[in-house]
Amino acid sequence: MIRPTHLLPLMAALVVAAAAPAADKVDNPAYKSWAQYKPGTVVVTKTTSEVGGMKSEVSMTSTLAEVTADKVVVEVITATKVNGMEFKGPAVKQDIPRQYDAPKGGAADPKGAKPEGKTEDGTKKMKVGGTEFDCKWVKYSGTGADSETTTSDAMPGMMVKSVTKAGAVTSTTEVVEVTLKK
Repeated sequence: MIRPTHLLPLMAALVVAAAAPAADKVDNPAYKSWAQYKPGTVVVTKTTSEVGGMKSEVSMTSTLAEVTADKVVVEVITATKVNGMEFKGPAVKQDIPRQYDAPKGGAADPKGAKPEGKTEDGTKKMKVGGTEFDCKWVKYSGTGADSETTTSDAMPGMMVKSVTKAGAVTSTTEVVEVTLKK
């Protein structure tokens, strides 16, 4: 006969095992960048692209709607301008999980993969909407494309500015407005 007291160590081990994080999960930096703020935080980005003389502009307003221990919810509204005409998209809610499954073969290591071409990196300060951010930048020059991306852990969504040139296409995305709620 099994007594309930004999099951206590087994039950305790199961509780500990269930509470331990799965070894195949990786923390999501995008979650961390949004979760440090309160709902109502807003980031507005503007992307301008030029292809063969034709210009387009996309404005994206991302508003933090919810923060939980497992995810953040960001509501995104886009407006696109092409040839003087504007198209507005509906609000779309995006769930950004706290963790995600690690890639097969081990945990994600963004410094592990080296693209062909030349890369440089460094740090700088950038001001957006009156707030100064400590940023990291990476320049890449390689087969068919040149880019410079600037990010900050303090910027919700992390991206501050990105410029890409590939052939006849030039695309610039940058944060043009930010309202941080602490």
